[in-house]
Amino acid sequence: MARTTKALLLRPARSQDAGGEIVGDPTPWRHVWGTKTESGGRENLYASRIVHENSAVLSIPYIRGVTPDLLIEIDGRRRPIEGVYEEGFRKTLHILFTISDLQFDGGY
Repeated sequence: MARTTKALLLRPARSQDAGGEIVGDPTPWRHVWGTKTESGGRENLYASRIVHENSAVLSIPYIRGVTPDLLIEIDGRRRPIEGVYEEGFRKTLHILFTISDLQFDGGY
């Protein structure tokens, strides 16, 4: 089922501490409105817990500079972008990301 939703695109933190760990928060880049479509989900077993995952696509008007190294904040959670696909010549962008019910956001 597709629904219109608001998302925030973020540039990841790039500064490192002396040990090489990335420090700081991602920088907000642009707010977008788009149509979110979720596909059928799958269940995985992590540490004796069943975790539900869905692949989702956010379709937005074309914006130059959207790349897979950005993060997306949607429904109050930050997630990495897994892929960006262009439809038509600079008409629509499809941003692919994974939705999970894990509490751990992977440092995002």
